[in-house]
Amino acid sequence: MKRKIIVFDLGGVLVVDGVYPMIKHLTEEFFLDYKEVRKFVIKEFNHMFEGGHTELAFWKKFSRKFGVTTDPRILEKRLNGYYEIKKDTRKLIIKLRKKGYKVGFLSNSVKEIVSYLENRYKISKLFDFGLYSHTAKTRKPKKKIFRILLKKAGAKPDEIIFIDDNPKYVMRSRSMGIRTIRFVSATQVARQLKKSGVGA
Repeated sequence: MKRKIIVFDLGGVLVVDGVYPMIKHLTEEFFLDYKEVRKFVIKEFNHMFEGGHTELAFWKKFSRKFGVTTDPRILEKRLNGYYEIKKDTRKLIIKLRKKGYKVGFLSNSVKEIVSYLENRYKISKLFDFGLYSHTAKTRKPKKKIFRILLKKAGAKPDEIIFIDDNPKYVMRSRSMGIRTIRFVSATQVARQLKKSGVGA
């Protein structure tokens, strides 16, 4: 039987993704067009995911584009406040490691947000290994980041079960031979892991 390594996404899986709630509140507060703001934020965050520029630079650019007068540092701090740990997923990760499974993470990430999350929640300590996109200088769903993940895990594609809430990332990893679970809830993931022979 092949060994099983379980790899979790972070945003939307272990951590509540703060970006979209922040977009919603900004558009309501400053009477902005939601679709326009969302398009801008996604484009800029994809750049930051690859280490392109700082979060503060993003907020300065955002403020100039949309005429927002709030101090960019305040906006940066406000965004951090939307990120919270999903306790059920955290419990599942801890159980899997106690059972002896090797557990890692693969996350599209922004350096400053990661720093906040690591300081507050010590996320890396929950895992045996992990890969942040801003350090890899590439992001999901690009194949390169999955190749780096395989090397970091020291595993073949079919030895990994990858858990993500984004269907595009699930499909890309699956196309590379990695087994996948589309995240809906920790309970649902635990059930599907059990069907794959992984007990928690």
